[in-house]
Amino acid sequence: RPWAANALVHKPFLGNFIRRLKRASGPRRSESAALLAVLTSAWVRCSHLQRRLQPRRNLDGRIGRRASKLGADGEAVIDVGMAEQFASETRDRDMVACFRVDHVEEGGFGAIATRDIAAGELVTAETPTLYMSSESAKCPPIQVQFDALPTSTQKSVMALHDSLSSNGEKSLEGISGTNAHCRNEQCSESVICLLCSRFNHSCTPNCEQNWDEERGMLTILASTRIREGEQLCISYLELRRTAADRVGELWERYHFQCKCCACAGASAASDHRRVCLMELDGQIGSLGGTDPSRSIRLVTDTLELLDAEGLHLNDLRQRECSHASRLAMFSGCVGEARVWAEKALSYCLLFYGPGHAETLRLRQEAEDLAHQSRIEGASDDENPPSLLGMLPMLTCLSALCVALIAVRLFG
Repeated sequence: RPWAANALVHKPFLGNFIRRLKRASGPRRSESAALLAVLTSAWVRCSHLQRRLQPRRNLDGRIGRRASKLGADGEAVIDVGMAEQFASETRDRDMVACFRVDHVEEGGFGAIATRDIAAGELVTAETPTLYMSSESAKCPPIQVQFDALPTSTQKSVMALHDSLSSNGEKSLEGISGTNAHCRNEQCSESVICLLCSRFNHSCTPNCEQNWDEERGMLTILASTRIREGEQLCISYLELRRTAADRVGELWERYHFQCKCCACAGASAASDHRRVCLMELDGQIGSLGGTDPSRSIRLVTDTLELLDAEGLHLNDLRQRECSHASRLAMFSGCVGEARVWAEKALSYCLLFYGPGHAETLRLRQEAEDLAHQSRIEGASDDENPPSLLGMLPMLTCLSALCVALIAVRLFG
C-alpha cells in the first residue's frame, strides 16, 4: 500500500525499479522476485485507482489470469511486460473510443472525432508522463524523470512538437515548454500528457481541459456538441483579446500561424465583443458586492456576448453564474439566487463532469437554495397579504381609473 500511494506521484520511478528487479540475479533472486510481484501489483493497482472511470473490478483475479506465471518455487510471479500491457489497456481502452490521433490539414497531428460527441462528455482523462514545478522540492528534475521512463515512452515524448527547435533538433526543454498543461491558476505546476498534447489550438475551441487534483489526471471534456470527423481543439491562451493579439502571441510562443475560423474570418465586431468580455470581467470584479443589481446585469451581458461570439467557455460561464448567485443571495433574493445557482451547476457539469468536487459543491448549493426558496414560498402562502397592506396598490388603481374616465369624457 505505501508503494501504491507513492506511485501516484512517482510511477515512472516505480516502473524503472521494477525493471531493475526483474534483471536481479544471485542468492537474493527469490527475494527480488517476491518484491517484484508486490511492486508490480501496486503499479497496476495505482493505474486502476487513477482512472476511477469504471466500477472497481477484482484486479487480483484479472492479473492472475492474464499477467502471472508460476515461479520455480511454485508461487505466482507477475510478468512485468504483461502487467504493463494490462494497465495500459485498462487505462486507455475507453479513452480513445470517441477520437483518434491522425494527420490534419494544418500539418502535424490532431485529435479527430470518430463519432458524434455530446456536450459535457468526457473525451479523455490521462495520467501525466512528466511533472514540472517552479519549486524543485515538489518533484524530481524533468531530466531525471525522463531518464526513468521506458525507451518507448521516451520516444513518444520526443515525438511531440518542439516550438523552440532549430534545424529540426528537438530538446526536452523545448518539448516541455511547448506541451505543458498547467495544474493551477498561477501555472507554477504543470504536467506533460502524451495524448492530451495532440489536441491542437482553436480560438473557438470545442473542448476544455482541466486538472483533476483528486484523481491526479488531466481531463478534457467536450464543451459543445461535436460531429463525427471534426477536429477536437482546446485553447492555449486567453481568448478575450483581439485576433491580432492572439495570432501574435501564438506565433511568439508556439511558432505557428493560427488559421481557425475566428482568426481567418476576424472582424472588428468580433474583436469588440471579445475585448468587452474582458472589460466586463474587470468591472464585475471591481464592483464586488457594492452594487449587486448592476453586477448581475453585467453577468447577463457577459453570457449574451459569449453566445454572440460562439464561445463555449463553460468554466467562465459557471464562475460568473456562481458570482451572480452569491450577489442575489446577498440582496435577499433567494429565488433569483436559486436560478443562477442552477445555471452555474449546468455549466459546471459541462466543464468538470458529474463527479468532480466543484460540481458536487454547486449541486449542494443549488439544492439548499431550492429548499430555502420552497420554505419562503410556503411562508408566503400561509400569510397572504392583508387588505391594509394592499391599500396603496388599490389607491393607485383607483386614481388610474379616474384618469382614464376623465380622458374619455373630456377628450
